[in-house]
Amino acid sequence: TIRPPMIGWSPLVPRSRVIAGSEIAAGPAANLQDDLGAVRWITAWGVVTAAAGAYVDLDYGTSHSPTAFGAFATNLTATASHRITWGSSPGAADLWDSGTVAAQVQPGYGRTILIPPAPIPHRYCRWAFDDPDNPDRCLMIGHLAVCACWQPNQYLTTDSSYGPRALSQSQIVT
Repeated sequence: TIRPPMIGWSPLVPRSRVIAGSEIAAGPAANLQDDLGAVRWITAWGVVTAAAGAYVDLDYGTSHSPTAFGAFATNLTATASHRITWGSSPGAADLWDSGTVAAQVQPGYGRTILIPPAPIPHRYCRWAFDDPDNPDRCLMIGHLAVCACWQPNQYLTTDSSYGPRALSQSQIVT
């Protein structure tokens, strides 16, 4: 089954408090608040696991229910994994825990996306990364997208048409 694409953008990271378990002066976690990903958050040399400090804590300021998480412009490898937790306090996992899952980074793309099974209101989020085989011996992430998205309930294929003969959604031919 092909799921319809998720559309929408209501970014939480730019207006959140961002604290990392590890960062270097030239690559602070505050760089993740840049929507363009032009500058990266960089962990200290040798920090490539969550246990060593490769994580970011987000405080949205108020409760939100994001439906999509994405890390972009990264140096994560194909063997990387990540874990997202939501809590009632910083670093807690009492509201939801994704468990450690493969980041599924494709070579050359440097991104990972996670869609939670259901939106759950929360204020605090921890996003932890594990990439012990990373040849750079540090993690670099240019942009974190934590946002609410809209997903259509009907998927339009590439041979769908909407034009002069289709005057409403019910007339779209797929």
